[in-house]
Amino acid sequence: MNGTPVSFMATDGRALGGTLFRPAGPPSMALLINGAMGVPHRFYGRFAAWLAEQGALVLTYDYRGVGASRGPRLRDDPTTLLDWARLDQPAAIATLRAAAPGCPWCLIGHSVGGQIAGLSPEPAQAAGIVFVAAQSGALRHWRGLPWVRVAALWFVLIPSLTRLLGYLPGRRLGLGEDLPPGVVRQWAQWGRTDDYLLSELGDAGRAGWAALSGRRVAVRFTDDPIAPEAAVEALLAWMPQAHLTRVVVDPAQLGHPIGHFGYFKPDVGGALWPNLWAELQAATRAT
Repeated sequence: MNGTPVSFMATDGRALGGTLFRPAGPPSMALLINGAMGVPHRFYGRFAAWLAEQGALVLTYDYRGVGASRGPRLRDDPTTLLDWARLDQPAAIATLRAAAPGCPWCLIGHSVGGQIAGLSPEPAQAAGIVFVAAQSGALRHWRGLPWVRVAALWFVLIPSLTRLLGYLPGRRLGLGEDLPPGVVRQWAQWGRTDDYLLSELGDAGRAGWAALSGRRVAVRFTDDPIAPEAAVEALLAWMPQAHLTRVVVDPAQLGHPIGHFGYFKPDVGGALWPNLWAELQAATRAT
C-alpha cells in the first residue's frame, strides 16, 4: 500500500498536502497522524500502510511550511506553531472524517504532534488519542548533556540562525526539514519558560487540554533523550480527567535502540505496533 496523495485546504485557505492510506475493505476506524517537528509525513508511510492493512483508513499530512505543504520562500512564511494547531490540524481532521463518514476516529501524535492536540477543540471528539514520545518542551525537564543540547537550541541556535538566515536550517542541524522562522521562534519561546505552551496560552490552554478527557495512551521510550520521563509526565499532567494508559518501553525488550523516532520504523518499532492496534480497537469499541 503506497497510499494516495491528497491536497486539502486549511481553515484559512492555505493548501496542505498529505497521503491517504485506504484499507482493502470498509474501514473499521479512521486515524490521523500528527507528525513531529520538521518530520515530513512520508516518514510515517510504512507505519500508516501497516495500519491500513489492519483495516484503518489513515491520513498522514504535512503542516504548513513543511514537505508537501511548503511554500516557495520559507523565510517569508508567516506561519507559527499555533497555526499548525488551530488551522492545519482541524482541516486534517475534517479531511479524515469526510473520507470515512460514520467511522470512529483516533489521533496519533508524535512529539510536537501530540503537543498540539490540546490546542484546538476537535481532538476532544476523538475516540482515542495516542501520544508517542510527546512531551512538554520546558528546559527544566532535562538533565546533564541533553539539558545542554536543548538549552543550546532554545537560547542560541534558533534565535541566532533565524535572525541570520530567516529560517531554521533543520536539515543541516539534523532536525529534519528546514522550518519557518515563526514556528521555531514560538517553539523556543515556550521552551524557555517553566510551563511551556501554557506559559503563553494560560487558562485557555489549560481548558483545551482538560477537555481531552477520554481514552488516552502515552508511549515513551527509556532511551529517548528528546522525551525524558519528566517531560512526558509534565504533558500528561495537563489532562487531569483523562483515562490514561502509560506504556513504557525499554529497548532491551526489543534488543536494539528505539530513541525518539524508531517506533515508526518497521525494523525497529514494528514489533510494538500490534499492541498499539489493540489499544486503538479498544478505544473505538468504547464509543
